[in-house]
Amino acid sequence: MAYIESHQSLARHRKLIHAASLLGIGRPVMIGHLHLLWWWAVDNADRQGCLGNAPATTIALAAEWDGDAETFTNSLVTSGFLDKRQRQLILHDWPDYNGKLMDVRETRRKQNR
Repeated sequence: MAYIESHQSLARHRKLIHAASLLGIGRPVMIGHLHLLWWWAVDNADRQGCLGNAPATTIALAAEWDGDAETFTNSLVTSGFLDKRQRQLILHDWPDYNGKLMDVRETRRKQNR
């Protein structure tokens, strides 16, 4: 079972408020979409949080966003939850928040060999 680090300050964070306002949704709903995306990323992002060439539709589906995928993904970039580098999207500060899980997984892989 995987986990992600989640802080109580997220509910009032400026990035969350910005993303929710761009999408026209409430903060609790935005928190849900973010957590769904982050849970998906545990298995699909690399150690640095790079989502590779995942299209906006994949990101939106991972977050269970029912609206326009480009609008959703662009709101995450604009608000700072995703960084855009060339053609790739990267979860902002992913190693800082998910590094412990990645370390545990790497240790388990080595032990299983």
